[in-house]
Amino acid sequence: MGFNSDFSITKKSVIAYTFFVILIIRLVIVDNALATLGVVIKSIIWALVLIYLMSPVVSKLTKKFKLNRRVSVLLSFLLLFVIITMLILVVTPAIVHSTELFIQSIPKMNEAINTFFSELNLQDYSISVEFLSEFLDYFNTALSQIARGFLSFLESAILSAGAVINSIFGFILALLVSWYGLTEYPSMENDFYESIKVILPKRAAKETIRILMIVDEQIKKFIVGKGITCIFVGVLSFIAMLLFNYFTDYSIPFVSLIALIIGITNIIPYVGPIIGAVPSLLFALIGGFPEFLAVFIIIFIIQQLESIYLTPKVLGSVVGISPFWTIVFLTMGGALGGLFGLLLSVPIGATLLILWHEYEAYKKEKNPDFFNDSINNEGDN
Repeated sequence: MGFNSDFSITKKSVIAYTFFVILIIRLVIVDNALATLGVVIKSIIWALVLIYLMSPVVSKLTKKFKLNRRVSVLLSFLLLFVIITMLILVVTPAIVHSTELFIQSIPKMNEAINTFFSELNLQDYSISVEFLSEFLDYFNTALSQIARGFLSFLESAILSAGAVINSIFGFILALLVSWYGLTEYPSMENDFYESIKVILPKRAAKETIRILMIVDEQIKKFIVGKGITCIFVGVLSFIAMLLFNYFTDYSIPFVSLIALIIGITNIIPYVGPIIGAVPSLLFALIGGFPEFLAVFIIIFIIQQLESIYLTPKVLGSVVGISPFWTIVFLTMGGALGGLFGLLLSVPIGATLLILWHEYEAYKKEKNPDFFNDSINNEGDN
């Protein structure tokens, strides 16, 4: 039995086989093989998400500037690295420094709270001073433990050699998969749709591909719309805190960091503002109770504005559905699917509306007299 003489080895094949051998060696030799496999799976998932999110950017660069697709992928990665580097250089030291200052300021906060309650003359309200003192001691201890635990987590995450090695391995794997995925995305997308044609009957395959294309378009529009609202909320929070610091004798600390946290966490509907408010309010407490109250009011007002007006308006205009249906889909998605339901509810709901309107148009075209008679009868009544 002989081998096929037409077999040819390409550069991609060599890279793929080399990486496969390294992976097998790690799985066989390294003791913690399951952990390594978990890193690989998570890296591939992150790579697929990265490919999906970056593919529109690569396509835009390729078409608008008439670049080679590999050059567009390279420029997209450079832009991503610049953004990540800026975030690491700005955010990580700020979080660690803010946490350390928060720990140092806990005794001062406790003293301020004691003074505040002592001025209320709690004896007139039949409130035990001893009980309040015990409660404040417990509160002080709990805050210290939370802050020190958070700082310890950051330090262990940064200094842990195993975590660093696994993270580097996973990061390299994700980048490698993303690079080839983005470079070959058009052919991969075409192969994906071709596989659907092979698996499903002709009519079912055609409808499935059409629905998937609509969902893909709606998800990308949703990401753009949600990105706009996040930027708006972050910038507006930043301006509001700066104005508070300028026009009052008080000073909210870490304005940039708090605004960044509020803006980023806002990407999660409903739950995001709460997640972002907790660390923001803790950082504001470093400045004092008036600063804490000011940040609380700023977050509350901006989130009300965002949830009642901005999100329905922006997502409605970008995705193409009314504010009413936007709120309905967000509410139903959160109730049925939790976090992922909130994130996917608007694009999936928009797809269902598109399909429903197409079905309505089909029914009207098939039976125009019935619909015209119904409208006329309703008008007569």
